[in-house]
Amino acid sequence: MPVNPVPAPHNEGAGPGPEDIAAAISQLDLDVRNALTRAFYLQQSTATIARELGTSETTVKAHLHTALRTLLGRASTSPGEIP
Repeated sequence: MPVNPVPAPHNEGAGPGPEDIAAAISQLDLDVRNALTRAFYLQQSTATIARELGTSETTVKAHLHTALRTLLGRASTSPGEIP
């Protein structure tokens, strides 16, 4: 059976799609977005992120916590509802 390399279209009832996630990330504060991008997309450690951004590792961890809490809160709300 051949594997279909094209991803299936987003199922409206299945939660947020890629466009929703990108929109939510774009609304995060710049420092929070930078930490999130470096940690999850660039696979950098919190120590590396702190060094490159000129801040403490504790601050980076707080930014990541804020980002995840915000994104998870948005994912659990209905469209148009404010978390």
